Amino acid sequence: NAHYYLANTMFTDYFNDDPSPKRDSLFTGAKKEFRVAMQINPYFHYCYYNIGLIWEKLLQPDSAIVYQQKTINLKPENSMAQYMAKGALGLVYGKLKGDFEHAIPLLKEALANKPDDEGYHENLGICYAMKGDLDNSIKEFEAAIKLKREFKKEDARIFMNLALSWQNKGNKQKADEYFQKAFQLDPSLKK
Repeated sequence: NAHYYLANTMFTDYFNDDPSPKRDSLFTGAKKEFRVAMQINPYFHYCYYNIGLIWEKLLQPDSAIVYQQKTINLKPENSMAQYMAKGALGLVYGKLKGDFEHAIPLLKEALANKPDDEGYHENLGICYAMKGDLDNSIKEFEAAIKLKREFKKEDARIFMNLALSWQNKGNKQKADEYFQKAFQLDPSLKK
């Protein structure tokens, strides 16, 4: 547990930071500590999951896929592990590989375990939009919006994506409505 918690702290403190030598060095150190924890307990699935997240942040999708798949295989009966790993795997396939055929079913499986994950609804909406399935993209963006209790500046992207889906579908009125909501949250998007 000590190795796991040390590694977890090393990478979660910098998880949302932009790439930098300091961040990448801490991520490398975190991977080493997670591996020590895995040597002690090879069934410690959170270690595999977190190493997969690190590889995703380091833009190494194939390595991320290997570790998320290990998490899935290690804990087939654990719905939380399945939700976390399948969602992460769906994001890797969608965002880093542009492989929507793999991403969509994984995100749907993750949502089956936790249907109130607004981020996975949003990412599923993006995958559908990129695939050209505008009806399902709209449905997923609207689901993400319904799950929000309050809106922050960064949520403007959901409204922007929803507006773009309506625009691509040819509904200018709906598109304008959602563009305005996005601009209210983040006026810099008007540029």
